[in-house]
Amino acid sequence: MIKFLDKIVQFNTINVVGIFRKEDNEEYYALKISKKKSSLNIVSIDYFSEFDHIKNKIDAKIPVLLLIDGKGIVNKKIELKNEVDVDWVKKLDYNSIHFLSYSSNENQFFSICRQSVTDEIIERFQKTEYQIIDVYIGSIVASLLNSTLQKSKLFSNTSILNFEGESLTDVLKDEQQVDENVNYQFGETLLSKFHLPLYGAAVHFFTQHPSIAKNESKVINKEEVFYKKAFNTLGLFMLIGFFVMLLSSYILIQYYNSKNTELNLKSVYSNQSFELVQKLEKQKEKKLEIVKKTGISSPKFNSFYNYEIVRMVPSEISLNALETFPVIEDIKNNKEIVFDSKIIMVKGETRNETVFNNWIGLLRNQNWVKNLEINSIKKDKKNTTFFEITLFLKNV
Repeated sequence: MIKFLDKIVQFNTINVVGIFRKEDNEEYYALKISKKKSSLNIVSIDYFSEFDHIKNKIDAKIPVLLLIDGKGIVNKKIELKNEVDVDWVKKLDYNSIHFLSYSSNENQFFSICRQSVTDEIIERFQKTEYQIIDVYIGSIVASLLNSTLQKSKLFSNTSILNFEGESLTDVLKDEQQVDENVNYQFGETLLSKFHLPLYGAAVHFFTQHPSIAKNESKVINKEEVFYKKAFNTLGLFMLIGFFVMLLSSYILIQYYNSKNTELNLKSVYSNQSFELVQKLEKQKEKKLEIVKKTGISSPKFNSFYNYEIVRMVPSEISLNALETFPVIEDIKNNKEIVFDSKIIMVKGETRNETVFNNWIGLLRNQNWVKNLEINSIKKDKKNTTFFEITLFLKNV
């Protein structure tokens, strides 16, 4: 189930808290890390000298990674070709310890702590309602950062990590604390050596680098944290969905109210509308009468006759005028315009009389032509024939 939840529930912001144990007290270091796509951004850096100060600064709603180092943490280098070292690893009692290991070429580096130590710290954070999602041991997790820093030596908490190229070769105790104030640059952010392993833990949490191995704490219930995150996410979507439905309901109510108002208005003015319809019916009858006189009500539209005539015109003939349904009388103010809806007048010119005669014959044979009259034919000095013809239409 945890693997399934891990795919659908993503933690984009976490707090990493480092507990550095001393002989008589503890110091606390914290980073707030935000993940955006493939980059990790350091949001804030903190230091606390007492545990109670953490509650005032770190948001308990954001999941927490713990990193424990200092007193009670043992670092050991294992040479994988050394049988004594390999036998030592085999004899480890994993039920009583918490460990983190880092593999580098033919070496493996261990940070080991008693489970009772880690359990006590984890439960202390859980009692203050922090959501603990994982715990890291020691300082060697900072080795993941050397591919970026490219150092031969890293100071991580009170340990010194020695490198040859990108390979970790040794982990030593920084007994004299010579480089107490050493800082490491990440973008525009400077990290102290006590914050460096915290950033390394965040990198491993988000990338799960294969060189790091660790066991899980029995007192950390990851499923509970993931379920809580999933529940909060689902609750947020449900809340958004509720508001969307509420808004949709409000919009629909307003819409149907407006439609209801329109219907009421139509009902109020129904009598007036009936009288208006009667007036419009009379106007319609008058206009239909006018349409009949103009010939527009013919089974064929004007455009039909125009199209047919133009379609049949040979390339040797040029039309100068095509007058469909000409006006019988001159147009005057306040006088009805009268059209002759039975004739079409055509004017044009040609230099080929044979083509002209054939075209006239073609027009006469059209089923919509009742008769064809040639009004005039004239020739000029250039042997151009100018003609005027009248077509009388059927079924108009």
